[in-house]
Amino acid sequence: MQTKTLRFPSALFLSVCFSLAAALPSHAGEPIKFPTKDPAFTVELPAGWTSKPDKDGNLDCSPGGDSAFFMTILALPDVHTTADLKVILPTVAKSMADGAKLKDFELGDIDSDKNGNDIAFTGIRGDGKVEGVDFVVLVHAFEAQKGKFFAIMTAAPEKDDSYNEKDYDAITASIEAIK
Repeated sequence: MQTKTLRFPSALFLSVCFSLAAALPSHAGEPIKFPTKDPAFTVELPAGWTSKPDKDGNLDCSPGGDSAFFMTILALPDVHTTADLKVILPTVAKSMADGAKLKDFELGDIDSDKNGNDIAFTGIRGDGKVEGVDFVVLVHAFEAQKGKFFAIMTAAPEKDDSYNEKDYDAITASIEAIK
C-alpha cells in the first residue's frame, strides 16, 4: 500500500503564534465567513475575541488580554478525503511542536466528533514542554463542504489552553456550512 504524502507549510505555526502582536479587529458576535474568497462556512467568536486574516488568507484569532492562547483557521487544499485528513493530522501537530521547540512531545490518538450543525471534526492533541512550561497543541479539522477541508490549530501553555477551553468549544460549535 502506498502512503500518500501531503504538504503542510512547516513555518505556519511560527507565523501564526509569533506574529500576532498587532491588534486584531474584533468580530465577536457576528458570523465570519471563511475563507474570504469563496466562503464555505461561518464561525462565531466569543465576546472579547479578535480576528484578522493573515497574508496567506488564514484567520488568526485571539482571546485578547495577556493570554498566550492563539489559534488560526486555515484551508487544507491538499486534503480531499477523511483518509487524507487522518494521514496529515499527526504531521501538522508535530510540525507545530517543532516550530514551538517543544520538548518531550507526545501525540495523542486521533478523535472524531460532530458539532450541533452536523459538521464532523477529526482532531489530535499533543503535549510537550517549552522551557519547563507544559504546552498543548491542538489540531481539529473538518469538511465544511464536500471535498473542502479546513483546520483550527492552536498551541499554547496548558494553563491558557484550559482557561480558553469553553471559548474554543463554543467556536467549534458555531461552525456552520454555507449551502
